[in-house]
Amino acid sequence: MNKGGVYAIGLFIVALTTMIGILCLPWEQFGPGMYEASVQPVNPEDHKSIRHMVATGEQVWMQSSGGELWMIRRTARDAVRVATPDVVVDLCAQNGGPVIVTARPGSAPIWTFRRWSGRDWSVVARVASDGEGLAGVACESQTLILLSSRRLITIRGVQRTEIPLSQRVPRDEHGTLLATPNKIYLGIDVGEFGGGLMSIDRRNGETISIESNVSGALCGGPLNRECDDVHGVIVDPWKPDCVAVAIGIGFNTHGRLVEVCDGRVKRLYFSACKGESDSPGHPPNPEPSCTEPFFGLVRSGDKLLTVGLDGLYLIDGRGRAERQPLPSLTRYGSFAANFDKPGYIVVKPYADDPEFAFFPPELVER
Repeated sequence: MNKGGVYAIGLFIVALTTMIGILCLPWEQFGPGMYEASVQPVNPEDHKSIRHMVATGEQVWMQSSGGELWMIRRTARDAVRVATPDVVVDLCAQNGGPVIVTARPGSAPIWTFRRWSGRDWSVVARVASDGEGLAGVACESQTLILLSSRRLITIRGVQRTEIPLSQRVPRDEHGTLLATPNKIYLGIDVGEFGGGLMSIDRRNGETISIESNVSGALCGGPLNRECDDVHGVIVDPWKPDCVAVAIGIGFNTHGRLVEVCDGRVKRLYFSACKGESDSPGHPPNPEPSCTEPFFGLVRSGDKLLTVGLDGLYLIDGRGRAERQPLPSLTRYGSFAANFDKPGYIVVKPYADDPEFAFFPPELVER
């Protein structure tokens, strides 16, 4: 065989090996950029859009899409922008106070946990991003948790553990992170580009996508990572080993609550849009063509409370719902809120912008 033939065979083998390697990689629903670090400079013009919020007593702390931290207090008349070092990229609440994560703009930032002392911010811990995307953070009473696209990092005092994930998780600036004793749940919300729910085993980093498409339709439910944006994940009030998940597709007509127990998904509740029948449709569409989207989820006693475009929904463990009107809200600058309800606070961004008047409020558990 001449040299040209040998060279051609060599190229074929390299190409075939590369293709096999690609086919054997875990399937990822997002582009490579969704798994990489990206911190943008602070944008004061984008302070009304809220990515995450936590409540500490009669205060609500809000991370804006522009990288700022805002706070509203029941007894105040206006919202306050809280000065922070660097860009705020996430936050959680620990022992009655806020903890923020800040970073400097760039593609390989250092994530810095800072705790509020009542006057200023003290550094608790720093984590090098190594170019990985930030999926979310969570606070336990003695532990800080950071989930990157490749690692689960747990910080307890001076002790730190890093567990590699079995597959990458996406960077999600609007995502929901829930920590349970054995697992971390990541609710994904990237609008028209998909969503879904992932779980990470805290012992070994085993990472799986939790989904179920009973009908087999393009966006069939009850939980579909191709279509279902997750806006809330909490532990079931009636089943402590299970989690409840709120789904809402933007401001289109699609949403439901589901229950996840040991990776098994069950539809818990849906509400047909006004003018639609409450009865499920015919296969392959087991729900009405129009259902209410849900945009938040908290516990209210032994029930779940979620918010839709037309009000609040109080739901029990058998999937029975009581719809309530939205409470009256008090203006706090660009925001509005109601602090009167036990166990949760209702907050509405864009309160001063008529263009976004149809945006639903959000729920924050106390």
